[in-house]
Amino acid sequence: MTENFDNKTLIWLQDLQTFLIEAVNDQAGSLGQTWVFSAFVENLENSDEFIKNCCSILCPNTSFKTSVLDDKILCEASQPHVIILLYTNKEMFDQESHYFTDWMHLLCYRHKVTWAYQQRCQLVAQLKQVASII
Repeated sequence: MTENFDNKTLIWLQDLQTFLIEAVNDQAGSLGQTWVFSAFVENLENSDEFIKNCCSILCPNTSFKTSVLDDKILCEASQPHVIILLYTNKEMFDQESHYFTDWMHLLCYRHKVTWAYQQRCQLVAQLKQVASII
């Protein structure tokens, strides 16, 4: 990655976005689906700008939040649920790739909690309808 990058350097992300759109066949993200992207980037001078471009290309018209954690940058979009991790330390990137199973467990738990909350909202709406009838 060069120190001075522009949107042309993100063409590979646009290709990835095209691939993903074709792969999901215009299906919207739903409960239980998370896309996780991780990469090692040697030089990330403009990390905030770079991660915002990544998120806006992969998740257009979606709100996202970014944070810097040690030697990695995290971006998370909510709908569809997308996590982008950029590592600036090769050793950390190699070490954390061994925790894929743990990531799966954590994301499964997240989806269960989200599902339970959605079920609660539906039940509250149903109870309000029944209560107004009575």
